[in-house]
Amino acid sequence: MERITFRSSFSEGFLYFGFQLPDNRLHPYFYKDTILLAVNDDPAEGEIGAFAWKDEGFIRLIFRRVHFKDRFMELLPIAGRGRKYSIDTENVSDLMKWVPLGVVVGIIR
Repeated sequence: MERITFRSSFSEGFLYFGFQLPDNRLHPYFYKDTILLAVNDDPAEGEIGAFAWKDEGFIRLIFRRVHFKDRFMELLPIAGRGRKYSIDTENVSDLMKWVPLGVVVGIIR
């Protein structure tokens, strides 16, 4: 299991996170050792969100582009590869599994 390096800071009412990527899975947009900067805010249409997914005893960190469709929030792969997730925003079970951490607002390479 790979680990993502994590740092945080609090400023002006916002909590900022830095996630250092352990591999090239998000290539060609982000590369190994890129640091994704995120702020604790709900993602809007088309933004890249950071989500914690509680999956069978594990917590996985997922970065996906957000698309809203009716009552569903779709999490689309950034690089066009990978799994698409759909969260029913009116289903408590779905909302318990998915925790929005923030929105990617910048990168450091």
